[in-house]
Amino acid sequence: MALGLSLLSLAAQASTDCSFNDLSGISSTGFACVGFNNGNLLNTSTGALSQASSALASLGYTGSTAWAEKIELGGGQAVNFSTVLNGTTWVAIHKGKGGAAGFNGTAFYRFDAGTNLDNFNFLLAGSSGAVLYATGLNGGGSGGGGVPAVPEPQSYALMAAGLAALAFIARRRARQ
Repeated sequence: MALGLSLLSLAAQASTDCSFNDLSGISSTGFACVGFNNGNLLNTSTGALSQASSALASLGYTGSTAWAEKIELGGGQAVNFSTVLNGTTWVAIHKGKGGAAGFNGTAFYRFDAGTNLDNFNFLLAGSSGAVLYATGLNGGGSGGGGVPAVPEPQSYALMAAGLAALAFIARRRARQ
């Protein structure tokens, strides 16, 4: 009997698919999704990164699987990254919250966030986390298409060093 219920539960998991109806507050323009892939793929294990890369590639994203931002949802519906979303956006959301609601899986979404989308809602119960891969891109293309919208701290440091060098040269020329 227990084996029969376990198999029934696995069959229900395998047939769970993502859809536009999972999210609210976004446009249907350019919408696509893949999943729910079994398990929590919002981590950096080799298996999770490989599955995430395949899912994102099927959505037209060929950039890095390094996250621009990761947030915990704790079962809530509001998905509110600190990064403002613009244009084509790729996110992943894990549903299951430790296997709650009889399911544990991750779905990957691509949508047009429009201009300055602050947040949207994930309408399925049991959410635990969300990852923003990229926003503000016109497709994701290879060779840097997955660059996050927010520069890394090293970029700011390099820019500051360049400006300091320019100021030093300008001051030196003014003295001569």
